[in-house]
Amino acid sequence: MSPMKNVAARFGLLLAASSAGCEPPRHDRDAPRYDRDDCSKQKCEVLTERPAGEFPAVFKGGSIEIRDFRPFCRLDVSWSVFSGPTPHFHAMLDALEGELLPMPGGFVKINACRGLEMPAPTSRPYAVLVLDPHSADLPPLQANDVFIPLDGDAAFDETFFASARVDPAPDGGPVSVSIVSRSRSSRGDEGIYSSLREGDSFVWGPTMARIVRIVPLRSHNGQPAGWVEVQLSPKSAAAQN
Repeated sequence: MSPMKNVAARFGLLLAASSAGCEPPRHDRDAPRYDRDDCSKQKCEVLTERPAGEFPAVFKGGSIEIRDFRPFCRLDVSWSVFSGPTPHFHAMLDALEGELLPMPGGFVKINACRGLEMPAPTSRPYAVLVLDPHSADLPPLQANDVFIPLDGDAAFDETFFASARVDPAPDGGPVSVSIVSRSRSSRGDEGIYSSLREGDSFVWGPTMARIVRIVPLRSHNGQPAGWVEVQLSPKSAAAQN
């Protein structure tokens, strides 16, 4: 059995034990600190670092993996759009516990997420995901929809990047966002779009992106959370010339 499967199996036993009312061993400092109530009522999965040569875990129609190079928890998610091999969508976000993560097949909830140095040093980072969380009234992503996280950025084919932030607005006013779209290969593909609202569009690499929904979640210690859902369509040949 691979090291990753050994770790996942051990964490799975911890989850099962907790749902039965048992506590994880106190001496195991790598044991997930999760909301046991959520994981006793709903299915949870544990992510650990992916060993070289192994594929990322796949949940709800997309790949999810944990990366940790700094003292926080970073998640990468990816999938292909337009029902073909390209473009490949990839989002990188600095995860907050309790945050919902939109995937092609529905939502997952970040039940727990620990980097190498949070809250205390551990031998490996890990995340606990609730696979079928209560998502209130948020509809799932539609076909050819992706998202730009407010606590990270997104890209196509590791070449065309986009980041988003919520614009300041008066209390009760409509929510708008600013989008920065940039290219690794050409400055001509860069753009800054301000005061975009639901229904507005912008150019993102090889696609036209129409904003479907802006979902700003309550921030934690000043860190933004949420996402901008966008519907994609290929740019016309005239628009690309």
